[in-house]
Amino acid sequence: RILSSKRRSLAPEMVNTLMFVAANLDLFDLDRLISYHIDLAASALDMSVEETCDRFALVRVPIDVGSQSSLTSRLLEDKDAMEKLRAIANAACDPVLDFWVLGCDEVRLAGILGLPHVGSCDAANIVDSKSAARHIFREAKIRHPVGIEGLRSWEDVHIALRRLCDRCSAASFFIKLNFEEAGNGIATVERRHVGSPYREFCDAVSISKNIPFAEFTEQLELFGCVVEERVGDGLSECPSVKMFIDHQGKVKNIASHDQLMNDTVYTGSVFPARGAYRSSVIEAGYAIGEVIASKGIQGLFSVDFIAFNDGVEGSWNLWALEINVRKGATTHPYGWTRFLTGANYDPESGELIAESSPVVYISSEYIYSEGLRSLSVKDILDKIGSSGLLYSRESKNGILVHMASCMQDHGKIGVTAIAREHQSAQNMLDRLRDILRD
Repeated sequence: RILSSKRRSLAPEMVNTLMFVAANLDLFDLDRLISYHIDLAASALDMSVEETCDRFALVRVPIDVGSQSSLTSRLLEDKDAMEKLRAIANAACDPVLDFWVLGCDEVRLAGILGLPHVGSCDAANIVDSKSAARHIFREAKIRHPVGIEGLRSWEDVHIALRRLCDRCSAASFFIKLNFEEAGNGIATVERRHVGSPYREFCDAVSISKNIPFAEFTEQLELFGCVVEERVGDGLSECPSVKMFIDHQGKVKNIASHDQLMNDTVYTGSVFPARGAYRSSVIEAGYAIGEVIASKGIQGLFSVDFIAFNDGVEGSWNLWALEINVRKGATTHPYGWTRFLTGANYDPESGELIAESSPVVYISSEYIYSEGLRSLSVKDILDKIGSSGLLYSRESKNGILVHMASCMQDHGKIGVTAIAREHQSAQNMLDRLRDILRD
């Protein structure tokens, strides 16, 4: 995305508002999905669709099915696409590049175009890994699970877990790849297997998402991992706080969420996080943000926690788990909700406020139906529209389709249910699931 001051400006932390993923769709479905989002943007901006289209430029970058190349690396190889992007940048006023994930290819692209970019490329080495996050938590004096970082072999993992058994009483342990994302790279092992001989120990390790042991091992040896106690017992939640560091190093809170999880796999989010621990999560976000900012890191980051209720009403214990210096699955539902409703974030209450009332939402990455595999984007939008569930500017509530790239391959879509209170949002999601089952 190229930002230009000639267009309606958004705060730096909101620059991804109109971004969406449309991979694995044919061109007709892709164009229909783009038209749907442009129509939403036009309505929110009080502009005609034609005028909104004039402010929107699409550069198509073909990528072969099954390719492991990133979008940016493929863009750098495509002369026609690069020329189109350069022309867009040259026509913009004070343009800035913003990326979903910032790495070496993205910095190279910014250099070739001669444009500044949002964020810090060295974040992955300084902050954005499981091992680095544990160092940050210690420096910020934020409670986190007992663990050991910097491991690069199963032999190291086996030895480290034996040491952990002497330091804590956890019944099981996590083995997390340093650059794990969305549950891709988390393994578990029970305490009773830690003392087993090496081969028996390896056989007892359970890897999330059925990732082959050899593939997990390759990533472990390449990037390293951490081992941690599996904390807590009883009722639990998985809150997350979203923060932003500006170019002057000032840290600000943007949002908090409760993440919806299926074991270790992210499936959606609830905004805002529970009031019982929301302020504690935000406070921890500021403490961690100050440490990150002191290392010269800029841009968006989030911190994931786990919270356990100890049986006392309103009493929750928090542990920090990881830091993500990038946009993530909670970013686009938040950005679209804020953009569509015109809501402002109240840092005191941690709420989005529109027309003097709170705005809430529940997002889901797993609205599943086997029948989705045979439907087009138009079919889906027509089904949701005929049910009266599609987001309405007048009522400022309804269903937003924020992801359609997995329909044909996996039979699922991602949606955000925007409402004034959470039960209404949940009712919309329940109705949507019923409609898609019919």
